[in-house]
Amino acid sequence: TDAGQVHNGFYWAFSSALPLIKEHALPVIKSGKPCRVIVTGHSLGGALATLTTAFLMTHFASGLPDNVSQ
Repeated sequence: TDAGQVHNGFYWAFSSALPLIKEHALPVIKSGKPCRVIVTGHSLGGALATLTTAFLMTHFASGLPDNVSQ
């Protein structure tokens, strides 16, 4: 399927942040404890927020766990 296109600079920045997202955010989400995920940013941060949201929604293909409020 065509997942869309991302500017190389935004992709590079997101790829640089991805290990931190996997290390810090995923364990919290997967813990089963109630949590709220807020992903936001401005300019480059907005692009990273969009890519992070897409990553999380793809990572949890069947939807975010019940413990996560959006």
